[in-house]
Amino acid sequence: MPNRSSHVIDLRPLTHRPAFARLWVGNLLGGLGGLAPMIVAGPAAACCRCSSGSGLCRR
Repeated sequence: MPNRSSHVIDLRPLTHRPAFARLWVGNLLGGLGGLAPMIVAGPAAACCRCSSGSGLCRR
């Protein structure tokens, strides 16, 4: 029976191969950076849905 670890995912490649760890972290940060426009523009787009269609919010 294999030795069970406390992690669900095997993280050994990240610790044994520094280049792979840098690649993994870079991809993670790039993916989060790709989400930033949606996070920022989402509330702005929701605010600009006006009945006038001008794109300016009137409160």
